[in-house]
Amino acid sequence: MGSKKASTKPREPEPPRPLPDAGYYSALAIIALFALTIRAIHTLSLLRSPLGTTLVEDAAYYHAEALRIGGLVAGATPSGPTFMNLGYPYALAAIYAVLGPQVGAALAVQALAGALSAIYAPAIFYDGLLLTPALVNAALAGALALIAYQDKRAPHLRLAAAGLLLGAAALVRANVLLAIPLLAVAVAGWAIKVLHHARGKALRRAVVFTVAAMALPVLVSAGIGIRHGEWVPVSANGGMNFWVGNGPEATGVYTPASFLRDVNPAAEEHAYLDEARHRTGNAALTLAGASRYWLREGLAEAAQAPSRWLSLEGRKLVLFWNAFEVNTNVSLAFIRRFSPLLAWLQTGYGLLAILGAPGLTLLALRLPARAAYPLAILAAAAATALLFFVSGEYRHPASLALAIGAAYLVMAIIDAGQKTTHFERGELPALVITSVVIVPMALWSFPPLRAGCDPRYDFANAAREMASRHPGSPLPGRAEFDRALALLDRAPDANRDPVILDTRAAVETAAAAAVEDRRYPAAALRDLEALAKYDLTPGRGNYSDAFLRRAALDLRARARMLAAMPAVRDDPALSRSADLLGANGWRRVDVFLRAGDVNGASAYVDDALVHAPHDPDLMAEKGRVLLHAGREQDGLAWLERSCNTWPDTPRCAVYAAEWLGARGRAAEARQMAQEALRRDPGSREARAILDRIPG
Repeated sequence: MGSKKASTKPREPEPPRPLPDAGYYSALAIIALFALTIRAIHTLSLLRSPLGTTLVEDAAYYHAEALRIGGLVAGATPSGPTFMNLGYPYALAAIYAVLGPQVGAALAVQALAGALSAIYAPAIFYDGLLLTPALVNAALAGALALIAYQDKRAPHLRLAAAGLLLGAAALVRANVLLAIPLLAVAVAGWAIKVLHHARGKALRRAVVFTVAAMALPVLVSAGIGIRHGEWVPVSANGGMNFWVGNGPEATGVYTPASFLRDVNPAAEEHAYLDEARHRTGNAALTLAGASRYWLREGLAEAAQAPSRWLSLEGRKLVLFWNAFEVNTNVSLAFIRRFSPLLAWLQTGYGLLAILGAPGLTLLALRLPARAAYPLAILAAAAATALLFFVSGEYRHPASLALAIGAAYLVMAIIDAGQKTTHFERGELPALVITSVVIVPMALWSFPPLRAGCDPRYDFANAAREMASRHPGSPLPGRAEFDRALALLDRAPDANRDPVILDTRAAVETAAAAAVEDRRYPAAALRDLEALAKYDLTPGRGNYSDAFLRRAALDLRARARMLAAMPAVRDDPALSRSADLLGANGWRRVDVFLRAGDVNGASAYVDDALVHAPHDPDLMAEKGRVLLHAGREQDGLAWLERSCNTWPDTPRCAVYAAEWLGARGRAAEARQMAQEALRRDPGSREARAILDRIPG
């Protein structure tokens, strides 16, 4: 008997499935109850952990803005467009108005909104944070449901409602705007391919949907533009985010710009605006103008180095499909340390990608008009990643599309096993090809990326927030400081890691200023001394450059603050420790040298180098002492070493210029004085040298 040929007959449209009955709704209710239960367990675990209701970065900004909007705390009304996600604080303000201004109330609402992703770990993670993904995905799911049932009754009304939901989601997270034209095309395609409507009638449906979807974003943007004279699409950080994702410092994920001192919305807004004003020389540049400037800069960078930009886009594509949940606020790994349920639940993005992508391929082959809807959501999330950068929040909407694809694949396999349907020719090869492309990207390891999302930064951010004053709250006291320090004790390598040491010193310094307790300044100086043992030059070690740039500058500033406190000033041992860490800039060297005591200066500097071996100013002092001791070669070598160390201080160049000028080497002296001015344009010593030595 010959082999039976595979059928080449086109697949018939799937017969309509039975309408949901009581059993269906009962199962749905059980799933929803289960989803809510596990979210309640997760949220309660966090609230009862050392984290409590601590909010960091974006979440702290959203909460403060919601309180201001609701009139619960004093605050200045923005004088221009909102920097980011203007709709989310208003949503929180509405929740607070109804349920009370408590973080737990907002998390309860988000648990209800996010329960549609029952056991998806990243969804549970985001539902328990004061961030946008829960509300955005709920709005997208609602819009998809309305679109799916558009032909039951009043199709135009359902499409308009779906559009309004999308528009509301775009106010919460502006990148949802990218999904609107894609879904409009899908609506028209459905009307033509499935309902067999004429093109004009199909176009009317798409227009109804698009007008409704764009109504809220357009009205809000127009209102802001008319009121403030600044025109931006919903929020004003689009250009900045484009530059972050495509500029010279881009890595494919969010990377703090080199000119940022702090990573939070308010600091970013001011830093990007100030930097744009500095670069353009326009002190009157507005936030909207700054956004356009950064957009142009990002485009120019891509045009100048197209091969680098294409490589960067390829990296973003892999990261978009990768199982690792890239954080922009707090990491999944950090939250898992405080939520046993989330630590146990490993149903992440990688599983959805591996199952969902082939499932969407199969759905597109069999029912392309139906597949267009989840594919539109997926394409919008991918476009966001490619246009800007990859983050778990940006790509979270893709989980809806991938969940639909995964469910369809599982159903198709079950149906094939039960022989109710079968795979047609070409379907299995398409599934294999999709899997061959997606699986390596999902499982690819990015060690530098994982290092950049290290939970140590989350411990540091949370501890700083605990020890900070918040709108409408009293100043932190002993209990808050001790709670922050107890949290840091749970961090990896708590007594050795530079990130944790820096944060401990910050908390202890703040506590020393607020509470009369000698333990705090003593502990702060001890941690600063341990931190000073590390080379904090950017580009070295497994730490972000943003942290290294800040930590090196903050170390000596904290030593100065502590040295001025009575508890340190009146204690000889603590005072000496602060001095050796650079509280006074090691100016005691001047005292020794003016007295002609080169040996005393040398002993003092060597003692200080034991405490702060990597400080550039201390290295410069070592070089100056060696020069006074007649060891010119060694002294100049130490000055050169100082000039090659972070931070970029002028002292090494000033000392070299003074020494060279005194020996008649005028050209070299002027060169070093100019280098000192490059490092510090306000250096009086460098200007005096240039005035003294003829050019």
